[in-house]
Amino acid sequence: MRSVSKLALFWLISFILSFAILVSLLEVSLRVFYPQFQYPFPKGLFVNDEKLSYRPAPNFCGKIRHIDYQVEICTNSHGLRDKEIPWNEKKDVKRILVLGDSHAMGYSVAMEDTFSKVLERKLNMIDPEWEVINAGVSGWGTIQEFEYLKTEGYKYKPDIIILAFSSNDFIDNSNPREYTVYSGYRVSIDSLKNNMRRIKLFFAIHSRAYRLLAYIKRAIKIKIDNIKNKRISNNPDSQQENDMWKATESVLKDLFKWANDKNVELIFFNVSHMSEKPVSPPQIRYLCEKNNVIHVDYSEVYKIGDRKVVYPHDGHLNALGNKLAAEMLFEIIKRKFVESSDLKKEKLTNVLSTMK
Repeated sequence: MRSVSKLALFWLISFILSFAILVSLLEVSLRVFYPQFQYPFPKGLFVNDEKLSYRPAPNFCGKIRHIDYQVEICTNSHGLRDKEIPWNEKKDVKRILVLGDSHAMGYSVAMEDTFSKVLERKLNMIDPEWEVINAGVSGWGTIQEFEYLKTEGYKYKPDIIILAFSSNDFIDNSNPREYTVYSGYRVSIDSLKNNMRRIKLFFAIHSRAYRLLAYIKRAIKIKIDNIKNKRISNNPDSQQENDMWKATESVLKDLFKWANDKNVELIFFNVSHMSEKPVSPPQIRYLCEKNNVIHVDYSEVYKIGDRKVVYPHDGHLNALGNKLAAEMLFEIIKRKFVESSDLKKEKLTNVLSTMK
């Protein structure tokens, strides 16, 4: 009996040692050959904020390494992923402020390839007095974006606001305090609830092997969710989805009213992925129409082949996706604000000439 126990203990120890060696080899191999399997954001990119929960740290510079891309991400003195732009010193420029989450922040491409900067270059080709300010922050929902607008974004004195909206904003708006900053990293509040979750978080931050396994698990879950179509539906049939919609509807109404009271033009830019249903809920279209807000839907671009405009694993817009987004917005802004403004100037000039 004692020999059987010793044999069982021997095999148990052998299994544990073998498993530890395999995991160690996997960890070393990933660190050498696939360093992109690291925590999503570099340490220090985000800081806690009393009103916004968290925000990008000012004057930060680091690298994001992903299986699809490696990108340098830097912020200015106001914590925006943009060049240095002073508050209030607007002078004669026309300013567009872009609000949104990771799609607007564009951390999957170089700063100059974000749709904000591409749009700015295109506008300056026809009128050199445009500035497009990228105030997008990964993980923010519309509630945080509106709070930022009221407390800080308005200082840029924008003429136009572009609200980049994606389907996960429904979830973010129902839980705007979902994230916090812990040990220099942005993490979910849930990951800090107990010791077991803190241990998982430790490995998620420091272990490439754990990140790989988590990535595989997440990919499988997304496949299953897509098959089951577990998304926000056009006609929400659960209390949770109704709560998500009510929270989103409430903040959108407040944001639309704020823009109207401030005489700021607002563009609602829906960048939801075509697999995230609804691509643009009829409730939102109606809300935009009712409040004279321009509604732009990126879904038409996704339909031509989303694998061409988004990264295959990450799902965010690649450089081409950002370029097409900028072109779509450029056509709207040119037609609505540039050409109509030129026409008004021409009419005024003609009137003045007849008065001479």
